[in-house]
Amino acid sequence: MYPRQRINARPARSFWVSAANFYVLAAAVALAAFFLAMWMLHDGGDDQPWVPAGIAASAVLIGAVILRRAILRKAQSRAFAARQLDRNWRQLGFGSQPNENKLTIEQNAAILQELKRKSEAAMVLAKYADGHREVFQLCGQYLEINQREMKTVNPGSPRIAALRRGKEVAQEYHRQHMLKWAEAEATSLLEDAQQKTKAAEKVEIASKALAVVGTALNIYPTERRLSESSLAIADFIIKVKVSDLVERAGRAESRGSLKNAERLYRNALKELGNGPADGDRAMAVEKIQTELERLRDSG
Repeated sequence: MYPRQRINARPARSFWVSAANFYVLAAAVALAAFFLAMWMLHDGGDDQPWVPAGIAASAVLIGAVILRRAILRKAQSRAFAARQLDRNWRQLGFGSQPNENKLTIEQNAAILQELKRKSEAAMVLAKYADGHREVFQLCGQYLEINQREMKTVNPGSPRIAALRRGKEVAQEYHRQHMLKWAEAEATSLLEDAQQKTKAAEKVEIASKALAVVGTALNIYPTERRLSESSLAIADFIIKVKVSDLVERAGRAESRGSLKNAERLYRNALKELGNGPADGDRAMAVEKIQTELERLRDSG
């Protein structure tokens, strides 16, 4: 039910080859490129083949440096994210390898207390999505371990009641903060979208907001607020696309490109057909159809 978000507490492996070996290899490749270019240019009759050959070798070295820096930057970003999530998980009472030992009643209580503290802190800054995301991610991790522990706990163990209570509490926190995260994140993205002037930028950012709501809706498909938000964002995207197509059609007509204007109007009608029918949409369809008839009459 919940997305799997396991922690990899082991240190990230270093780059696949050391810096010294990498640059020695890059120098060898650059040298090979130099002599290859010299040979090709010499056969071609170039009087000074060493100049372009040197440029080619330099390009190989520069490319190697840029490639290694890009790979290292990506690897470092992943390692930092893993360490950050692992640090959060350690704060909830587990070591780096929680699967090695059973979850005790004391650990379970400490985890729930820490989740409560984080939940309250996130609710104080309710408009900030990051705090809510951290809470529901940690809840998802706890619920996975809770499920594993329930499969191995001995019948009659006092841990059963504690684990059941922990599951109820974590599920409620997970739901509460995932909904808050989706609301805050989608609202922020839509505000950014409305400030943009280009239709393409508005659609791109609004689509991200729609994906955020869709993520929460996949976990809680019966939540009415999520369904309503998803429909509202989709409607916003359609309106932006239609408005842009109508404006482009008007400009095309002013330039005398009637066929292009007609095509754009038809595309606008197609976009309007992607959503549920309502009064505003019916009026927009009627206006566009009127423009199409006018274009046909004038043509």
